[in-house]
Amino acid sequence: MTLRHITELYAEMANLSTESVVLDTCCGTGGFLISAMHMMIKKAGNDTEKIQKIKENNLIGVEQRPDMFALGTANMILRGDGKSNIYLGDSFKLKSELL
Repeated sequence: MTLRHITELYAEMANLSTESVVLDTCCGTGGFLISAMHMMIKKAGNDTEKIQKIKENNLIGVEQRPDMFALGTANMILRGDGKSNIYLGDSFKLKSELL
């Protein structure tokens, strides 16, 4: 698990916008995705349409370990990401192969 101050630093360094798409190919518990989501939502202000789009479409994770996949998915759901786009499988496979 990556510490929150590290995930927040990396989200800040990435200079995310509300239109950014964040892909974490080894997402583990979802820490980087959560920090990115919080930063992007903050930048969206009160624009509920942008916030919904961020939650539903702009955060994607892949995790190979079933236990970490379960934790990452639960973490994202508990933080209200709207629709968890975390896939169980090898990050080198095509998205269609992960479904």
